Amino acid sequence: MTYKIATLNGRFFNRDFLKIKKYYKKVTMIYKKLLNTFVV
Repeated sequence: MTYKIATLNGRFFNRDFLKIKKYYKKVTMIYKKLLNTFVV
């Protein structure tokens, strides 16, 4: 029973982690673009 819950939590965590990773990539790209515009 506890193992089942752990695997479910792990699955949800992995999915959220991927979402955060994608979001982080987007933010960094936007941040770099802003930096470039300010520098140039």
